[in-house]
Amino acid sequence: MNKNKGNYHTQGRGKKMRKNSISYDSFKWRHLIWGIIFSFLLVPIASSLLAEILFTSGKWLLPGIDGLSAYALDRLQTAAISLFQMLGACLFLLFYGPMKKLIRPVLSLKPLRMKKTYLLIFGLMIATYLMGFLIDYFFPSSAKDQLNELSLAQVWDMHPGLIILTFLATSLFVPIYEEFIFRGVILTFFQSKYSYLTSSILSSLLFGIAHFYSLGVVISAFFAGLLLSYLFKKTGSITPGILFHMVNNAAVLFLSQYL
Repeated sequence: MNKNKGNYHTQGRGKKMRKNSISYDSFKWRHLIWGIIFSFLLVPIASSLLAEILFTSGKWLLPGIDGLSAYALDRLQTAAISLFQMLGACLFLLFYGPMKKLIRPVLSLKPLRMKKTYLLIFGLMIATYLMGFLIDYFFPSSAKDQLNELSLAQVWDMHPGLIILTFLATSLFVPIYEEFIFRGVILTFFQSKYSYLTSSILSSLLFGIAHFYSLGVVISAFFAGLLLSYLFKKTGSITPGILFHMVNNAAVLFLSQYL
């Protein structure tokens, strides 16, 4: 088993991909496990506690909050938790020794200055929605299941300000949080141990399990993970994947008003 496979990025103007020069010999399974525990367990718990303190003991910071409905308050608190999770996880991954060696090299903005990146994103978006139609055929309630689990079914009946906050949480905070972890850390780590195909399948499987709202949603998320892994492979950066994830989540949230 090759333990120094490296990541891939575009070489000049050509289409060939080459490995970068980062050494992965020092990356251990314990680093990945600790990173996942911190990002997926400790950070969410701390974010929830911080939001609870802010919306109870710290109500004096939020005048008028007592006049909100239970649903509006839940949306506001969820947006705050999503923001805290994104900031906490990203700061940890960017500055914790072993993790920053994984994440920092794949944060390049260079692919966002290339036209072919957007053509690739457009093509993958089409593939995503075609797959979505197929999943809806076999699992017709999957989209509504996810909206109900995330308490987004009534989002369009809220105050415009709360709709904007929900969009920010769903289409900005969550994509950054998830791409840092699943492609920036998990996929990159797996690629240091296994082939691209194995790494893509394993990381996408974890991505699907993390969206276990229903079987249809798991399959949809797994397929999206494969596409995001491919986008990462072709660009060598998670920033196109973050953009793809943002656009997809925003589109899903927008279309939810017609479900």
